[in-house]
Amino acid sequence: MKNMKYYNVSENLSNDLINSAYGDVSFMKKFRLHLIRKINPLADKIYQEHKKIADEIKTKRKDTCPPQIVNSVFSQVGITPGSKHNFREDLYSIFLFKPVYTFAVVLLLIGGLLFSVFQDTPKVKYTNAEIELADRQAKETLLLVSAIFNKTSSTLTNDILPEQVTKRINTGVNVIEDLFKENKNENIN
Repeated sequence: MKNMKYYNVSENLSNDLINSAYGDVSFMKKFRLHLIRKINPLADKIYQEHKKIADEIKTKRKDTCPPQIVNSVFSQVGITPGSKHNFREDLYSIFLFKPVYTFAVVLLLIGGLLFSVFQDTPKVKYTNAEIELADRQAKETLLLVSAIFNKTSSTLTNDILPEQVTKRINTGVNVIEDLFKENKNENIN
């Protein structure tokens, strides 16, 4: 009791330890947390508890769930077992969930466009009337593009996200809640 040290674990450190147990941290953070666990027994205890739970979850197999529950979830959510996604849905999900890829594609497109514009441009002399006409047309085009972007943004935020995304997430959560309630009622009886 003389040399006993009291260790405290902050909420942020506790969250980092839990994320590390589930494998959701970078290599450097995992290494730093490993060093902290070596000197802080409470941190190591938290990590070990959650690592045990994470390992149990990973070892659970799909066939441990009764097939009637799996089929019920699939039918209520609207997924047919064994169905494959099409190319359009996969491409849409890449651009929606991987903004780094989207940024890289846009950067490549802009770079290609700039390269093609500045490559061997002919030396043409334009009149003032042609320049003014092109300027007016460019402004009209930018106004049209701005209106399209505004309409798309409002459609996305007001129509698509609430109706398509949120509705499906709520449906999935309700199905899972119903299954847990049914399973709980069966266990009580």
